[in-house]
Amino acid sequence: MRKIILIMFIIFFVFQLNAKPAYFDDVNRVLLQLYSQKYETAISLADSIGIKHQDTILSDFLKAGIYSTYMSDFETDTLWDSLKKYTNRVIKSHNQRDAYEVFFTGGAYLYRTYFYVWKNDYNNIITNGMNALKYFNKSIEIDKKLYDGYLGRGIVNYAIDQFKDKVPLMKPTGDGIKEISLAADSGLFTKIPAMDVLAMLYAEEERYDESEENSKYLRREFPENRMFLFTHIKTLLSAKKLKDVLGELEILRINLEENQKRTYVNLAFVYYNLSEVYYNLGDLVKSRENLKKLKKLKNLTNNKKILKFIKKGENLVKKVNE
Repeated sequence: MRKIILIMFIIFFVFQLNAKPAYFDDVNRVLLQLYSQKYETAISLADSIGIKHQDTILSDFLKAGIYSTYMSDFETDTLWDSLKKYTNRVIKSHNQRDAYEVFFTGGAYLYRTYFYVWKNDYNNIITNGMNALKYFNKSIEIDKKLYDGYLGRGIVNYAIDQFKDKVPLMKPTGDGIKEISLAADSGLFTKIPAMDVLAMLYAEEERYDESEENSKYLRREFPENRMFLFTHIKTLLSAKKLKDVLGELEILRINLEENQKRTYVNLAFVYYNLSEVYYNLGDLVKSRENLKKLKKLKNLTNNKKILKFIKKGENLVKKVNE
């Protein structure tokens, strides 16, 4: 009996190995560099994958994802031309019968959607978001076990459900959080971003324990990743865990001041929240220090997001000086 069980386990294990694409290990090496925020190394590895596997569309899709992540990390639109070029290539050259290539196309449209969200371009958000959903649905129709496709599909479905009052003609094709959870549990390539998205959504729904469970894993695996740190901080702020969030905010402040000196939106977020947390914990000296740093950003940019933080900071100054 034990031999039969062992043989069945081996057959299952071999089947699972065979089910993975030939580029599985190489792609995960790219993703490791991406999550470690070593963008140049990630781009170089993505180029080498295209050559090694003679798969241009995979290489283009990976590079589109790297540029999209970099732009989000540094709050910049300066790489839009590169993002547009690689997403165009994926969209125009994908094989409509290949589940993963159809998934790549959905991802290309989703990267564009993220860009237009940042630009507040609602027409393009809707157009690209619906195209992304169409291709994610199609990839899953081709292969229901392509669990990576459920991440993008879940993100779009969740967004549609949140804004259904404003866009009544749009209806989600599934349960967003359940689909994202499926990608986090079973996706070959999307476990990490799916966990980060879940952490954000759980925090929005005040499911703080579940949010922290995901964030703690990501912080442990990728302690230097600013984006995962941002997610954890926002969860702790929402949960009003001031003592816990203080240490994370200080880690992020040091990281930004050393590595992102001109990423003013990120700096404004950190300086304002540090000043507010220190105020609520009774440390008025530290609160004033961060408010002064926040005020200095006013002379460096007229970005509306930053000006909102500065306005909130001005209101906090009045409380600090009472």
